[in-house]
Amino acid sequence: MVIQELDIKNFGKFHNRQIQLSEGLNLIYGENEAGKTTVHTFIRGMLFGMEKQRGRASASDVYRMYEPWENPVYYAGGMRFVCGGKVFRLTRSFARIGKKTELVCETDGEELSVEQGDLQMLLDGMTETVYRNTWCIGQHRSGTEESLAQALSNYMAGYEETGDTTLDVSEAVKCLKENRKDLNARKKTLKLEWEKQTQSQELRGELLEEEIRQKEKKRNTLVAEISQASAAMTTGRVTSPAADISSDTDAESQISRRRSDREPDPSPGKRFQHRSSGASWYICLFLILAGILGVLFSPWMWARIGSAVIIAGAITLLIFRSRTIKDKQEAELKKESQNHYGPAQEQETYSPEQQKTLQHTDSVNESLQWKKKEWACQQLLDEIHELKLKQEAFALEQEEENPTLAQIRRLDEQLAAVDLAEATIRQIAEEIHAGMGSKLERTVSMIFSQMTGRKYNRIHLDEKLKLRIHTSDQVLTPEQVSRGTMEQLYFALRMAVGQLFCPDTPMPVLLDDAFAYYDQTRLEQTLRWLSACPNQVLLFTCHKREQEILDHWGIPYHEVRLTDH
Repeated sequence: MVIQELDIKNFGKFHNRQIQLSEGLNLIYGENEAGKTTVHTFIRGMLFGMEKQRGRASASDVYRMYEPWENPVYYAGGMRFVCGGKVFRLTRSFARIGKKTELVCETDGEELSVEQGDLQMLLDGMTETVYRNTWCIGQHRSGTEESLAQALSNYMAGYEETGDTTLDVSEAVKCLKENRKDLNARKKTLKLEWEKQTQSQELRGELLEEEIRQKEKKRNTLVAEISQASAAMTTGRVTSPAADISSDTDAESQISRRRSDREPDPSPGKRFQHRSSGASWYICLFLILAGILGVLFSPWMWARIGSAVIIAGAITLLIFRSRTIKDKQEAELKKESQNHYGPAQEQETYSPEQQKTLQHTDSVNESLQWKKKEWACQQLLDEIHELKLKQEAFALEQEEENPTLAQIRRLDEQLAAVDLAEATIRQIAEEIHAGMGSKLERTVSMIFSQMTGRKYNRIHLDEKLKLRIHTSDQVLTPEQVSRGTMEQLYFALRMAVGQLFCPDTPMPVLLDDAFAYYDQTRLEQTLRWLSACPNQVLLFTCHKREQEILDHWGIPYHEVRLTDH
């Protein structure tokens, strides 16, 4: 890719500013605050876009930092570049309202879609993270970010296995971790449900056992009582139940005759009382009738009054007499009832025949009670048998595999598969990294050796892109060398990784005052290496020495000045 023109519509301090660029090395000179970093950021924003950050990230938000000084609503620009032998025009509106991106191939007039990934395809799959850590070096940012190590690991794994550099090992591992988290959550839920089911089954089994135990205890009690009754019958204290029941009717008839025999006849005194009660009734009726006739037919007033008095007295006597008779009758009935059925009955002396009848009645009652107990005992035996059948069915049910437990076992199998997949991916990634890592080490060592005049010829690189410098007698870390040497080491690493990511489509190299710590000799060697690389180079500087070195060595370059001085 080669950028031909920048059209800064409204970005930062620039408004309607066009900058022409060329292939090879472009020297963009500007004093402090001339806008070098603004142009550097504009190119990166055109290639990858810019989003307004929120929350804590808004404190260092690039979008906010480079909002136009004038008319911030109009936040836009354009860029013309060549890629694959064709010319493309890319325009963007960065404003939050009315945000828009257009990509047009000016060679054949085809309109492309950034949303569908056409621009990403032209960039050879390069992401902003990778670009920021390889070809794009800002002020005092020679080191790489930790995200580059992961991106490089993903790239090497995908490229070595499938030739697809978009294969993301870390994303695959992340998906596996999310899958594991989801499986563990489901397993936890099912385990709680299974524990509840187990507790419920245990309680159900205990209740069945307790119910069987209680019924067996009750049955044993009845069996003991029946045994005692049977023993009593054997010794002659209780007659046979069949005989007792068969003679039940005769016993009842004998009891009825006994009771009728016990009822005494009325005494002479009582019979006289009954007769005198009848005579008193007749006398009262006679007095009432005589009083009525006296009132109706007597000519004298005193006779009429006397007749009325007689009538009232007779009626009163009649009412009193009727109540007295009623009370006496009730008292006699109560006394007779007590004499016939009360405590006095127990003290009566019965004839031998009556005593035999009473004993037979008691024997029948005891036999009936005995039969009832036998029936209850048999019923309890049937119920116990039914409960034991339920207990056996419950035991068979427990032996069968619980559906919830089966689901838990399947989840365990899936979790084991996820663990195996993650371990396999990591192992393969490590093996691939070991193979391609050696190739990357050779590229970094070659670039760094050229920049340092063959002083350092071997660089070791681990999986996290931690660098080690090997000399003839020791191994050094970047912190053990000078700041300039450390800057050159990270520069070599960036260029080597960039070549690994984009072997077929070299991306523009953006260097914003990246050589501030280089001495004259190593700056010359670095510029000579840059002039020989296939990438377009945009070198932003506020110093004259880069131009002097280029002129001294006769290295061709295109100059752009951001100031009028």
